[in-house]
Parts: sequence; C-alpha cells; structure tokens
Amino acid sequence: MEFFKTGLNYDFMKASKFWIWVSIVLTSVSLILIFTKGFDSGIDFKGGTKVIAEFKRDAKVDRSDVKKVVDELVASKTGEKGT
Repeated sequence: MEFFKTGLNYDFMKASKFWIWVSIVLTSVSLILIFTKGFDSGIDFKGGTKVIAEFKRDAKVDRSDVKKVVDELVASKTGEKGT
C-alpha cells in the first residue's frame, strides 16, 4: 500500500508563515479567555457528587427552593455548606 507517490516533493514550508500567525492568534485568544473567564474544572477536579434535577416544563418548582432544601440537607449530613 502506497500513500504517497515516490519522487514527489511537497512544499510544506510554503504556508508556514500563515500557520505560524494562525497559531499565535489562537494561542492568544486561548490565554485571554483563560485569564478572563477562567476554567470550569467541573466535578472531575473538585471531587464530590453532582446532582442534576430536571422537572417538567409545566411544573411549578422554584429553583431557589430546591437549592435551599439541598443545601440544608448537605449541611445536616456533612456539616458543610452546600454550593
């Protein structure tokens, strides 16, 4: 199996200046986003358990009430404040 024909010359360096600038721009944008928005390390790096509660659209459930109840439960079981 032959992927490249023998005897052909590919000029990869012809576009190097373009790709260097693309790399610089993408790296700069990434660094700016890291310093302005920070990382969302998620549950993988924080440890613990993540609970996702879904309710039907027509359910009359207030998000702040659910958070308050969960925070109270966490505080009663662990003595720590839930987040």
